[in-house]
Amino acid sequence: MHLKLDSLSFSFTDVVVLDDISTDLTFESLAIIGPSGGGKSTLLRLLAGLLKPDEGTVTIDDQVISFAEPELRKHRTRLGFVFQSKGLFGHLTAVDNICLPLIHVHGLAADSRAWPSSRPRRTARDGSTGALQSCRSGRQTPARDVGWAAAASGDS
Repeated sequence: MHLKLDSLSFSFTDVVVLDDISTDLTFESLAIIGPSGGGKSTLLRLLAGLLKPDEGTVTIDDQVISFAEPELRKHRTRLGFVFQSKGLFGHLTAVDNICLPLIHVHGLAADSRAWPSSRPRRTARDGSTGALQSCRSGRQTPARDVGWAAAASGDS
């Protein structure tokens, strides 16, 4: 993935969270670390198009992200986002929390051929073969028994 931020700024009312951030990175995995209140979640929300920057641009894989709603809908289908603490539905299993947006937002049926079947799968403690397989089969895996989760998107 290639990520470029150019003079990115964001504030909540009078509190400046990100001030003139610029970077140009190519990576396979990226970790964003910092102190509480340092702007990590705000940056992720900007990258996901859930917040609109006050100034600056975000470019992902050589595509400048437009923060106009019609374009944002397409951008949001190309990525996944899991909220921290209390962002998941407590009454659903971990697998259901992963499947919910894939099925109801992205329109993939639980038995859809759109689920990648050729991807290698790890086995969770309960013997299930992971979130995608569980979505396909309708299997209910308690959140405490899921040791990992995977979600994949095709090329959009």
